[in-house]
This record gives sequence, C-alpha cells and structure tokens, in this order.
Amino acid sequence: MNDQYTPREEEMLDNNRDQVVHQVQSLREVQQELKEVVGDKAILVVDTLGGGARLFRQGIEKLKGRGRAYDALADIYLQHMFGGEMPDNVVDMVRYFLGRDIKVVGHNIKDGRSDKDAEISAAIFTGSPADVSKAFSSEFVDKEIRQWAGITHGEVFKRASELYTEAAARNLPIMGICYGHQVMSKMRGGDVVRSAGRGEDGASLIESGEHTEMLVGVLDRAEGIAGSIASYHSEEVAPNPRQSAIILRSTEARPEMVHGLIHIADAEFTTDTKTDIALVRSLLADSKHVGLSVQGHPEETDQEKIITFAFTEDEKLFQETGGKIVTADILDILTRFLGKHGKFKK
Repeated sequence: MNDQYTPREEEMLDNNRDQVVHQVQSLREVQQELKEVVGDKAILVVDTLGGGARLFRQGIEKLKGRGRAYDALADIYLQHMFGGEMPDNVVDMVRYFLGRDIKVVGHNIKDGRSDKDAEISAAIFTGSPADVSKAFSSEFVDKEIRQWAGITHGEVFKRASELYTEAAARNLPIMGICYGHQVMSKMRGGDVVRSAGRGEDGASLIESGEHTEMLVGVLDRAEGIAGSIASYHSEEVAPNPRQSAIILRSTEARPEMVHGLIHIADAEFTTDTKTDIALVRSLLADSKHVGLSVQGHPEETDQEKIITFAFTEDEKLFQETGGKIVTADILDILTRFLGKHGKFKK
C-alpha cells in the first residue's frame, strides 16, 4: 500500500483507475474499427455551444486541492482520457469519443470558425445549452442563451438547421447528440417538448429493449444495448413515426423517453419492421440521407462522474463502482452505420 493514502483512499484510486482503464480500452478497440471504415475521410463536428469540456475542467479543478488522493484521482481521468491535456471544447470531447486517428473538422456555430469547406464525408451535431422548443416560442426565441452572450435560442436552431439541411442535401451520414438529436427530430417532422418532471441530469439507464430488432437488423449487431449514458437535458423528442424509428429508450422512471432514433428522408416508415429494416439498409447502401441520433452524451459518458462532481461536489461519486456504460456500444453503432453507408462502404 502507498503510505501517502489511507486504505479507503487507496481502494478509491484503484477502483477508479481500473474502471477508467477498462472504459478507455473498450473504446479504443471500437475506434480501431471506426478508423478502418473512415480511413482518411473527415468528419465535421458542429459545435452548437456544448459545455461538456467546460464542466469537465471545472470538475477536475474542484477535485484538485482536496488532498493528494483527489489530486491523483484527477490525474487518472485527465491522463488516461486526454493524455494529460485539458480538452478545450466539445470538439475535443467528440475527438476523444471517435479516436485521435480520425480526421475531425470542428465548426463553432457562434463564430463560424472552421474549415467546413474541407472534403467532409459525415457530420456530427453536438449538445447545446440552447433549447429547441424556445426557438419556436415567441417569448424565448430572441432571448440570449444564459451561458453565451450575443446569441439566442432562435439563432442557434437556425444555424444548426441550415447546416443540417446542407449536410442532408449532400446525402452525408449525420449523427445528432442531445441537442443535435432534437434538431434532427424536429427537421424530420417530429416535435420537441419540455420533459415531464426534471428531465435527466447525470447517468441515465437506457436499452434497445423491444426495438432491438430494428437496431440489430439495420446494423448487424449481435445483440441490443443496455447500460448507462451521460444525459443532461430538460427537453425530449416526440418523433414523427413516418420519418424516425426508435432504437433506444430510457429504462428508468419514464420508459417512454426516446433515447435513440434512425431518421430517413424522402421515404416513410411502415408498420412492418422487416420492411423498414430493408428500407434503411437500401437507403444506406445507396448513399441516401439517413441519420442517427441519441439523446445522451456518449462523448461525455466516460467523464460523467467528473462532470457531475462539477455540479454536486459529492465525493461519494468516486466511491461507487457503477454498472455497464454504453460509450463503446454507441460508437459501435456509429461505426456500423457509417460502414453500411455508400460513402464509406468498401
């Protein structure tokens, strides 16, 4: 035992180190498969002002200074996940999720800084402090977002939806995360509404459940998904069943909450699962626009304890071992989704 730490601190460090190493290794294995699919092609990451990197930094800073054990704990997360370098923005968080070998082009939706005119083969839309429902509310549409002076809920949605429309017109495969999930659902004829109760704020349990057949049938996974994902939102989607098929739901207090969708354009889902599976596979193979979206944050799930600590400063978070998390599973879904798209299929 290291005599710098008490037995309880030593156990906490060992458990968190083991969990972090396992999470990173599981993700690395899928990242290698993603690299084989993507090769040197670039993925555009549209930063809709996501705050995960800021909250991760706050959590790390709050850990440091609480004593040697918590200094070491902060270093475990920072070193294993980001090579010791603090992530600057949500694009860095997505780069962690996709893998360092993937070519990522970031586009900040507020100032427009990016190389988005580079040769882009896919697009990912991130989370945001903006609310989709407020972009359609006369009371809130022109109100500035609390964390970002100079840009409103309406402007964020307008810029995100314009980029989404451009990407869809080019038949790029698109993934939406949290706010991106909600934008994609709205653009496919669904609705975005305030969550009943308080929404979700931390680790949320999700599963494919009765929707496993669609998930497995389209992407050839051997099984469905069940586990936890970081989820921070006060709004949820009511998808258009003609354009969006459910693949993931919450398993907690509100099982009707949609956590994952496959979206299509210029076609309609039927009520026959086998027919719908064949339709999506055909659209993917023909490079027709098909989207994939998740309500949770796979790019922040491995860091969920640190991000939650930024809010709560509850040290008990690091005493808990937790169950299965789905970061690598969500990346596997994205990898298979891209692998079946005509722009990537070999």
